[in-house]
Amino acid sequence: MLSFTAHGTDFTAIEDGLNQQASDYTWKAQQGFWTVTGFTFGPQFSQNFNKMAMDFRLAGGVLNFISPNLELNGVSKSGGASAKYTMKDKRASSALVGGGITLKYEFKWSWVLLANADLFYARPVFSEVEEVTEIVGQDPIITYTTFQQEFRMTQFGLGIGYVF
Repeated sequence: MLSFTAHGTDFTAIEDGLNQQASDYTWKAQQGFWTVTGFTFGPQFSQNFNKMAMDFRLAGGVLNFISPNLELNGVSKSGGASAKYTMKDKRASSALVGGGITLKYEFKWSWVLLANADLFYARPVFSEVEEVTEIVGQDPIITYTTFQQEFRMTQFGLGIGYVF
């Protein structure tokens, strides 16, 4: 199976945390997207029950992740001063493990109703991520960091199919 997805990121929690920690500034974050591409493979086992069938599958694979650009802008509550923090987007690859189940109900000739659920887990490591901190009146501070991000993905599907 080949896949491509883009997931939005809600930075409200980051803004709230910064507004509490650095309360002399008002912080605003720009939205970004996680992008995930990859492929999975593995065995599938089927069990038939009259007009119904269940497919069980195990999956392994490789995923490529792109983290979102994170930009935080702070404005001093007393006016004048501003601060900006930027974490650049970064690519990382990771192994993927998971599994799923599909229920099929044959309703007419070889046409079937399908319902499925898949669960996947991956843990990519993002290395050498560039971070830039800028405060008005000071030289920018550039640092590099490494972080690991867990992904637990659940996919549900419902549809109609044809069995050859």
